[in-house]
Amino acid sequence: MNMNNNPTIDELKNIFAACDDDAGHHVLWVEKSGEVKLSVVPEHLTPVGFEESTNQMQMRYETFVQGNKYVGKSAAADQSFMQSIFESLLKEWPSAKGRSTVDYIDMF
Repeated sequence: MNMNNNPTIDELKNIFAACDDDAGHHVLWVEKSGEVKLSVVPEHLTPVGFEESTNQMQMRYETFVQGNKYVGKSAAADQSFMQSIFESLLKEWPSAKGRSTVDYIDMF
């Protein structure tokens, strides 16, 4: 899913469905190129450390804490949750794009 190429909510659902909530804490983030990623935060890093070690990051969301079912197939099936995140991506990307700093989005 790329924020610059007419993203769809179905693409976002596929990103979430492909993840395993039990694998660890996850961060939803967007590369400078507009590609949307949902990554497990490595155990040796904090979410901020993950941000600092990811030089292509343009914006990121609050960390989805492991065990809360924010990622995975059940999260992808939650229409309200997916719609909220999708609308936020559409709203936040235009102002984050091209900035010299990483935008942090706190939805909760």
